[in-house]
Amino acid sequence: MSAVADESTFAPHEFGLLVETAIHAGQRREPSIAKTDSAGVHGPYVKAAVALRDHFGNDKRRFENAMSRFVALMHLFTHNRLEHWVRASAKNATAQDIHPAVIHAAAQMKLNKSGKFPERKFLSLVAELASEQYQGLADWDPSTE
Repeated sequence: MSAVADESTFAPHEFGLLVETAIHAGQRREPSIAKTDSAGVHGPYVKAAVALRDHFGNDKRRFENAMSRFVALMHLFTHNRLEHWVRASAKNATAQDIHPAVIHAAAQMKLNKSGKFPERKFLSLVAELASEQYQGLADWDPSTE
């Protein structure tokens, strides 16, 4: 992976904040956001999209990129492909923590033509990043589970 980020990538810490913003917005119980999807529902992805759109303002390209990455990441999450890289939060009984290597990979890996992360490449990159850049988080090592 190139160390030089192009305009379609995010710094890992920035993308982490975007994911947190989107997840928190999507989990709101009250339909506090006036926008609805085409079926007239206040679904979690609609709430996440509105929060990210508000964050980016007029920068439609960055919004679309962030939202595409978020949806691709949630696809892996909801299909249990990240099971070794997600754990119950120590701070909140109803929340889960995502390993920072997952966020790092999602911030910088290219999406495929169908708008998803190539699963094997993604998980391989997560493992590589975890061992090289997040060594202090050895208790996340999936080989120990």
